[in-house]
Amino acid sequence: MLTRVSAVQLPFAYFNSPQEFADHVRTPIEQAAQHGAQLILLPHRTSYMLFGMFDFDVPANYSLDQLAQRQNISTRAWLNERADYVFEFYAHLFQSLASRVETWLAPGTVLESENDALYLTAFLINPAGEIVGRQRQMRVGAPESEWGVSAGDTLRVFETDIGDFGFVIGADANDPEIARALAAQGAQVVLHPTATLVETFRGNVSDPYQAATFPRNVSTFIAQANLVGENFRGRSAIYAPVEMTEDKRGILAQAKNDAAGEIIFANLDLARLQEIRAADAEIARN
Repeated sequence: MLTRVSAVQLPFAYFNSPQEFADHVRTPIEQAAQHGAQLILLPHRTSYMLFGMFDFDVPANYSLDQLAQRQNISTRAWLNERADYVFEFYAHLFQSLASRVETWLAPGTVLESENDALYLTAFLINPAGEIVGRQRQMRVGAPESEWGVSAGDTLRVFETDIGDFGFVIGADANDPEIARALAAQGAQVVLHPTATLVETFRGNVSDPYQAATFPRNVSTFIAQANLVGENFRGRSAIYAPVEMTEDKRGILAQAKNDAAGEIIFANLDLARLQEIRAADAEIARN
């Protein structure tokens, strides 16, 4: 069984209206679908672009902290006042886009409020436009922890007709136990929406959240989509177990640029993955 997956490397910008944001994300999603993608992954923090609606003509290099400071309010309070509106629009937009292109869609992350707490949540949306899975970020770092964003407490694997998927969100990739737990639960493909700040690179042009940060003894595919431009850098990629690539590097596809928009694709051989897992299990038993 081959599953064609696409990772969208998306440039960051603030938008003054929901329509401008919708136009920004619709084009690469439609292009990916036209090239046969069965699942399309967008980056972590994609939803943050919508906060430009609350302060027109904000430079793309501004942080949400700076947007809140312009209103003389704490970032936590500023987000709490706006998060529900952004969440509702974000969910509705991507449900509509998934049904429009009739493709599975994992549109990055959005701030979700529940019981006076905020969480960073990734959706999995089916081709009918239904949200069939949600995963909250498990390890919250700066700046979100300073805004009062809470960590999730449950890892989930979502079984679909094109494969079984789990999420490793942003810096969750730094904790190898998360990927191991997903593999143990049966995840065939790990979806890694990420957004790496420029200062993280310190002169290194490659993405520090490469597959090398995932445990190498976990046999899964990994699809990674990066936010880029202004404050962000990264080279999106789709990885496989090393024995499934001719050069033994484990890279099926990788973006050419670390700062510009790009769409990458790979066909994932899930049957071959299951054979490798079965062989690994046999070796472990002996």
